[in-house]
Amino acid sequence: MELSVLQSHVHTCLEDNAHRLGLNPNAIELSYVLNLGGFVNASFTATDGVRKLHVKASQSDESDRCFRQWYQIHQTLEQNYHAPKLLLQFTVPDSEHVGFVFEHIDGEIPKSLSTELAREVLVVLQRLHTDTSMQKVLYPKGFDAPTFADCYEQTFHERFTEDLAIVKNDLPPFVDQKCFDWMRQQAEILLSKIKKMPAFRRRSDSLAHCDLWLNNLLVDTHNNFWILDWDDLAISDPALDLVMLLGPSVESIEPFDASIAKSLNYPIDKEMHERLKIYAPARLLDWVIDPLADYVEAESAPQVAETVREKNRQFHLAAKIALETCLANE
Repeated sequence: MELSVLQSHVHTCLEDNAHRLGLNPNAIELSYVLNLGGFVNASFTATDGVRKLHVKASQSDESDRCFRQWYQIHQTLEQNYHAPKLLLQFTVPDSEHVGFVFEHIDGEIPKSLSTELAREVLVVLQRLHTDTSMQKVLYPKGFDAPTFADCYEQTFHERFTEDLAIVKNDLPPFVDQKCFDWMRQQAEILLSKIKKMPAFRRRSDSLAHCDLWLNNLLVDTHNNFWILDWDDLAISDPALDLVMLLGPSVESIEPFDASIAKSLNYPIDKEMHERLKIYAPARLLDWVIDPLADYVEAESAPQVAETVREKNRQFHLAAKIALETCLANE
């Protein structure tokens, strides 16, 4: 769905629910929020000049499923895991996709992760990774939990494969066929390694956020923080959360360093340490490939396409240099 059409539908939903949300239905203004993480979902800021809210709309069937899971446990996430307060679930007209309305948070994405913030978020993550009660709500008894190899394939490798398919026949002008072949080769090398490593054979018994990079944190002027975008929550590998939180960021595309997590008192056993050796270059490769898919898909949002494409060109080039350096030092 074109962004302008989606925005119009979301505006209609807000008007229909204005009184429930405490908005003046005749004064609602809706503005698109640029998400450098991609175009799987769309975000907006809604205001009537007095009250401000945040809106998030799914644009795929898979996102709908994830949104509905989030809704099922949103109160627990808000009470225990610093999730933003969800006010309303709605259905987008003409698509049947799911949308959420949240309380507005007067905070900003941190440009870098301070030691204190990292420590506080890791405390929350450690609680999440050992939360058996919420796991029982989401997964029935007898659920066939994935191995750590499955977790890797269902996150990084699946993303690599899908993003490369998007890019294959529409290479950005700064990417040649040699670079494309190199990216695909690196993805296959990493997959081959994890299939041989004993550390990836055990089944996971932990929930993980699965998308906890800096853009999914908000911090206010009083150092309160919120963890956003819980739609990827699943039984997965806690190591994934560590490498995303403490690895490359928009401001600093550098490889993950496991010693940082250890210094902040997150318990890392020998098996996790071995898995992190794979996740570190995998996360850099994600920063190499994913911006190219976002570059191509920016055509769906012409209002911001130029800005998105330039940002993603910069991310790709910086991450490629970082990954090449990382591989040279192995």
